[in-house]
Amino acid sequence: MRIFTFIMDRVSALRVWFLDNCMMGDDTVQRQFAEHATVFSGLYEAIYRIGAGEGRFRQGVVGDFAVRLGGIAGGAEELKEELKYLNAHPEWDMDVGKAKMKELTEFLFKNGAVRDGAVEITIDNETYAKYDVADGERLYEGTAAAVLTPYWHIGGKLLEKGSIAKKEEADG
Repeated sequence: MRIFTFIMDRVSALRVWFLDNCMMGDDTVQRQFAEHATVFSGLYEAIYRIGAGEGRFRQGVVGDFAVRLGGIAGGAEELKEELKYLNAHPEWDMDVGKAKMKELTEFLFKNGAVRDGAVEITIDNETYAKYDVADGERLYEGTAAAVLTPYWHIGGKLLEKGSIAKKEEADG
């Protein structure tokens, strides 16, 4: 499993490099999003799951995102303009909401947000910066853990912590 975790870490790093160096999106919007991406902490995984069809559309998630976006002070006008469609969220039904969350998820990825792909990790000295343990138990270096929810980052900056559980507990 260490090899798998190592490979997944490298794939994630390669994706970050690709997004940082090869993206053809609007540089202004991308820069503004990167500058303000932490404003949306706590919403990334919910948006992803709704957009991926893994959860039902919830007005509160998109409403919270839209309010936080509107509250960004000191510019980010191009970013706000790009995402102004979110303000219509009260009119969306379940199907439209899921489609719009998929569109928002694609926007997040296009503009540099990364959802880590690891499904299992080995605890090391960086683990607690990226993950919370589901039951609060302290896991020690070298312990295998299952990823329950991934962490999100952009350009090396943490956006949202993931959740892990000791491997035996997650499998059992």
